[in-house]
Amino acid sequence: MSKSVRNRIFNYDKWLVLLLITMPIILISFDGWQVRPSISNYVYMQHNQVFYFLLIIAASMFGYSGALWLKNYNILLGALLLGVALTPHLQFPIIHFTFAGLFFLGSVFVMIYYSSKHQGKFKIIAGIIIIAAMLLHFVFNTFSLFYAEWIGIIPIAIHYIGETLNIID
Repeated sequence: MSKSVRNRIFNYDKWLVLLLITMPIILISFDGWQVRPSISNYVYMQHNQVFYFLLIIAASMFGYSGALWLKNYNILLGALLLGVALTPHLQFPIIHFTFAGLFFLGSVFVMIYYSSKHQGKFKIIAGIIIIAAMLLHFVFNTFSLFYAEWIGIIPIAIHYIGETLNIID
């Protein structure tokens, strides 16, 4: 693959990481700076097309990256994220939370399973951060699911960009 193609792909991957990390801020800003109970709850805001747009773009970027780099797990993660977007949690709670849970657990699995022994500790720490954020919400009710999801997205985004840059495997 030529250097110019690699640079274009890298720029595309940077946009996915930026989108993942800033998605909660974008959603809050389009909803009058209201912090909702979860990221998925923004499907019920007045400008819910923003929610759909962001999640569907993120899902398609995962899928595109997976197809391009022949990483089927990214295609699957993109499909799970698409499932989250297309199943509003109040109408389809079991399906929605299954997609969301599998997205986060799948991301943890991918980070740890597809890592070298050398980087395994970093990946395990990233996975622990994601799981701890969810446990702090679901078990200890420390903060809202919105913050648990946002905290969980950050290691996923860092892993994704690190993998793109060949800093991590």
